[in-house]
Amino acid sequence: NNRKPAKRINQYLTTTEDDTGDTHTYALVSGTGDTDNASFTIAGDELKAAEAFDLETKASYDIRIQTDDGRGGTFEKAFTITIDNVPEADLRITGNNDIPATPLGITTTFDITIHNDGDATLTVGSILYPTAFGGPVSGITVAPASSEVVTMTFTPSVAQLYTGDITINTNGGTGVLTVSADGAIITGLDDGLLKAEAIKLYPNPATDIVTIDLSKYNGRALDIQLYNMSGIKTFDINQYKEAILKLDVSGYHNGLYLVQFTDGKSTVQKKIMIRK
Repeated sequence: NNRKPAKRINQYLTTTEDDTGDTHTYALVSGTGDTDNASFTIAGDELKAAEAFDLETKASYDIRIQTDDGRGGTFEKAFTITIDNVPEADLRITGNNDIPATPLGITTTFDITIHNDGDATLTVGSILYPTAFGGPVSGITVAPASSEVVTMTFTPSVAQLYTGDITINTNGGTGVLTVSADGAIITGLDDGLLKAEAIKLYPNPATDIVTIDLSKYNGRALDIQLYNMSGIKTFDINQYKEAILKLDVSGYHNGLYLVQFTDGKSTVQKKIMIRK
């Protein structure tokens, strides 16, 4: 959730006097009403903000300005600069990114919610998706203090872990939602095929050791691979037949990993989170 920046403003200065041909210069000067002089600068006849103003932080500024006609005539005056509220949109994103494992070529849908916590209409300029994810790319507006549910899709083409950021650009800031999902060869319920629910991984999240319980397939030769979020294989063992596999992950980086099991006829995949 990113708020729009507070505004910087400029204001031109003028002087009225009897000698209409005089040219005036301006300066911030010390004296009564100079409390906030440091928050401004003057360039020529232009009063400029030296910082970003935010109504919620400070509503007014006191400055003192001198005008000089270059011929010995000067005049000083104190001014109060009032900060007005400019309606702004304010983006916030929530979503359930627990996307189920999806068979290759099949589309799974999931929802995110775009919230507008501001007091102006929020307009989505563009939405960028990582590989295999999709949905609307623009044309979404959200009224002030309201929200819109947006349906997005996941369509895997290869059996791997897909992960990345959905980036939403709006007039109320840029929001990022990290998503991940498995593209998997999903087995059926036929006897003899591997079933994800029969394989246990714990603890999850894990810190040092992941225990893989294969007791329901004790004696069956399994190929087991572990992939990180970038799809890089970090562990590989073939023809494993024991009931329990203790996997040391103490040297792994934090993040989501995909464990893949294959017996030559079927493949299942399960997620494990490593958190130090």
